[in-house]
Amino acid sequence: MAKLTAALRAHQIVHDEVGISDLLEIAIREEVEFAKRVQKEVGDWSSAPLPEKVTAYEECQPRPERMTFERVQEIIRAGFGEAD
Repeated sequence: MAKLTAALRAHQIVHDEVGISDLLEIAIREEVEFAKRVQKEVGDWSSAPLPEKVTAYEECQPRPERMTFERVQEIIRAGFGEAD
């Protein structure tokens, strides 16, 4: 038993904190609505080429203040539904 206890003893413990922002995506309604307009303009977002996505982003005006293309992609990847 002593051998087993020694073999299973923790030699090193790593503590890592996970923030709430690592677990969920928060977006205001206007951001989600704009991202959905851009996604609808493109169609199949996952297979569309990047230039097509950027063009749709630029053409879907007006966008919420400080709404970057990267933010649009984050919201689309998060998959917000109607109930969110």
